Amino acid sequence: MPSPIDHPPTDAAGSTDTEPWGWTRQHTLGIALILTATLVFLAINYARNPWRLDDPLVIVNGQPVALDQQLDPNSAPWPSLARLPHVGETLARRLVAYRQENAAADGIVFHNLDDLEKIGGFGPKTREGLREYLKFPAKPRNPLTP
Repeated sequence: MPSPIDHPPTDAAGSTDTEPWGWTRQHTLGIALILTATLVFLAINYARNPWRLDDPLVIVNGQPVALDQQLDPNSAPWPSLARLPHVGETLARRLVAYRQENAAADGIVFHNLDDLEKIGGFGPKTREGLREYLKFPAKPRNPLTP
């Protein structure tokens, strides 16, 4: 008796319903649909936030050199803040709006990283992840000095 592997099932017209490796047309279409959906998802995520800050560590003549790519949340525009990991446009705009509403005479709203907790969306994990990307003023600026 012939084995089913040697002779795939045929319909009345004599055509086979499976590929040589055992996948039906529905299997092939299902995998194609999953791959297409995955590619669309990745493309949308890339389009929403394509930029990231470069690594602040650069090697020059065998020695590490730290580049000044830290942002001051008291003065940085929202597009620059949106490039930070886990921030995005929504949180960046929220930070700038909070900064404008609560601006002090010296222009400093955020004195340290913990001041960001006043803004919704900047939880402990997000703030800790931003530590290497943000800088804060060492001392309050005097508005009378240039």
